[in-house]
Amino acid sequence: MTYSLDKLPRFLLPKGMDSFEVSELKFEPVATMGRKDSSIAWLFKSEEPDGCAAAIIRYAPGNVRPPHKHPGAEIIYVLEGEMKNSQGVLRKGDLALYPTGSSHQSSSEVGCTILMVWERLIRMDIPEEK
Repeated sequence: MTYSLDKLPRFLLPKGMDSFEVSELKFEPVATMGRKDSSIAWLFKSEEPDGCAAAIIRYAPGNVRPPHKHPGAEIIYVLEGEMKNSQGVLRKGDLALYPTGSSHQSSSEVGCTILMVWERLIRMDIPEEK
């Protein structure tokens, strides 16, 4: 699937590019915090463990992400499928913003592909504090 420049923020594409193929990205498995059988392709990632980052994430059908709190703002843009979260159902073309300090949970019954941008990354290798 190809995504055109009018569908993605301009900063994600190198100068002179007007589209990219998701299939050309390098995806790696993500099996933490409810993301069984899901994968992630990092678009950029800070060298600091809790720095800013952006990625394309593929959620497999039936995935559930437990409630978590954001140390920084998070933006989610749905490229394909749908994701249910604390605010409702996000479908292809929907954009969600979670401000610093906000909490939410998410799931996808049918699976989805999303663009996610973090001001500060959530640690995936440790359980969220209750």
